[in-house]
Amino acid sequence: IPEHDIQRLERGFARNPPLDGTLTTANYPDPGRYTLANNCLKDPDLAFIVEHPAIISPVTELLGDDPRLTAYVIYDRTPGGDGLQAHNDYQRRRPVASSTNLLFSIVQSCDLDTNSGPLPHAPRPHPAERIQQVNARALSVAPPTRPDNQDFIDPGLQRGDLALMNVHLWQRALPNRAEHHRVGLFNKYAAAGAPPAEGYFLYDDDVFAALSKTGQSLLAVHGNKPLAT
Repeated sequence: IPEHDIQRLERGFARNPPLDGTLTTANYPDPGRYTLANNCLKDPDLAFIVEHPAIISPVTELLGDDPRLTAYVIYDRTPGGDGLQAHNDYQRRRPVASSTNLLFSIVQSCDLDTNSGPLPHAPRPHPAERIQQVNARALSVAPPTRPDNQDFIDPGLQRGDLALMNVHLWQRALPNRAEHHRVGLFNKYAAAGAPPAEGYFLYDDDVFAALSKTGQSLLAVHGNKPLAT
């Protein structure tokens, strides 16, 4: 992603403290992991990245279908913030992660070295026979086998790098031992033909207006009325 776009994203982030769905009990910016998500996209300097051609083009190719945005999250792992154990993100009961054909797009604003903490993952194929019919209207996916520790690799992400990751991929995050914040963008895109089993997140009309005509097609639903059920 070009440097001027990373700087634009940083300007938008600076105006929007990462306190939207915070995943820690600490007080920002105490050591921890903080999130900026959901309807923060109404800020044009945050919205533009979801429709960036450098992201949408390979996402469309890898999904084999038109993409739909299921999640927009910026994680800020502050200095001293702990890491995450090995996991994969497919979750049958969550709107953001219950599609059977879904990708992360990960963009880092700093180099991920031994101090700031890499994001190791264990690349392996995900055969279609893991998709199964359950006693419900939606399909489910059998959990992938946990890889051995030696299967995890460090992709060596640097500032502006784009990583595209299957939602079933095993991953982990190392602690941030640097003196600076580790800020990364983690979008999720589902294939239009594989909507989330739990439905799409409802973005509001201001988010829809912040996107171009092309970007608006990425939102499966939008509106200002609250969900009743």
